[in-house]
Amino acid sequence: MSIALLAACQAVPPEEPAGQHLESQADSAASVALPLGEFRVAGADGAAIDLPHAITMSISEEEITLVSGCVRRRWSNPRSANTATFEASPQASCRRALFPSEVSIFAVLDDLGSVRQTPENGWVLEGGGHSITLFSQ
Repeated sequence: MSIALLAACQAVPPEEPAGQHLESQADSAASVALPLGEFRVAGADGAAIDLPHAITMSISEEEITLVSGCVRRRWSNPRSANTATFEASPQASCRRALFPSEVSIFAVLDDLGSVRQTPENGWVLEGGGHSITLFSQ
């Protein structure tokens, strides 16, 4: 009898608030829900980005555009809105060596796997063995 009472008293984990955790894997049939708008890329692989310039990203239903100083890159979505099917598209850019944070960003967007919202109202995108953190501008 005491075992039944102990089992009845165990805490029930709290439910996650709606919209706090939007995640799915790219190789599944589910869509990755991307936030739409203008963002500052604040972190890569869990570390803050500390460059002499900002890295910005624009996400629309049709494409993702990244600007990091003179480096520019674009990913287009040939299917439909908010799916993990973005493909790199040619974009005029400078020819300097990439910073490690830029390499991480490219890896994530080349192989987008999951998206989740942070408690600070940022977004974490993961893929290609890396992660990046975005905040609205």
